[in-house]
Amino acid sequence: MIANIQNPYRFVSGALYPADALVYEYTTTSSPQTVALAWSGVPTINMTADWGDGSGLSTITAPGDADRIHEYTTAGTYIVQLRPVVIGSGEFGLSPARDTVYSSDVYMTKMIQLGTIVSNFTVTWDDCLNMDWTGHTGNMNNVTPYVSAFSAGLRGCQISTMNFDGWIFPVNSSNMFWAGHGFDPIGISGADFTAVTNGDIGITTLFSFTTSVYDDWLQALNDQSIVHGVTWNFGTSTYSASMSTIRASLIADKGLTITDGGVA
Repeated sequence: MIANIQNPYRFVSGALYPADALVYEYTTTSSPQTVALAWSGVPTINMTADWGDGSGLSTITAPGDADRIHEYTTAGTYIVQLRPVVIGSGEFGLSPARDTVYSSDVYMTKMIQLGTIVSNFTVTWDDCLNMDWTGHTGNMNNVTPYVSAFSAGLRGCQISTMNFDGWIFPVNSSNMFWAGHGFDPIGISGADFTAVTNGDIGITTLFSFTTSVYDDWLQALNDQSIVHGVTWNFGTSTYSASMSTIRASLIADKGLTITDGGVA
């Protein structure tokens, strides 16, 4: 309770949450239903979990803690708050890539806030197909010093529900969107790419952004003081003819290597 008083709060999606909390939503469909947090490696963990059902706080300090597993007795929608998320190494998972027993991704339906993060979120949301990211807030560079923390972090996600306005993309953005679905996110023009040194974001030949989204991405790279000489891979995404000059300037003036599908 003292931590709640000392830490600032933030309104997100019409509700008040501690600013340092990772906040998301579970929607269960059966009674009872078990969910779990999972890790790979041998991380150092220190967090409390409020599962949103009035059951009180769980303290989690080790990957095998029994308190990382929670049973909801009644089907419904629950807002989970993890705070603070402090993970010294290893990978933090909210998906079957990390938890093959409970498959908690099936029940994760909304990402509300990233909070103040010191963690490695590699493949954290892998295959979380049911998640709604609209309205979510977060500075993705809060994960430092783990500069590769979002590698494949959104792999398999339903990207069309994601609003990137205000997101600060991490230094290593490699494979963030690998095997994603619905490549029509919003808010790209409001995202910050100035820290990125690895732009191989995982758009393979099997997937592509819509032309309007890719146009916004190129415009943002042009308008921002980005790192020069970075390789950006947009798979087979195509750009409008009107963006040809900007794309050429990114290559000539900022030294970017750009892979894409050419003019639409």
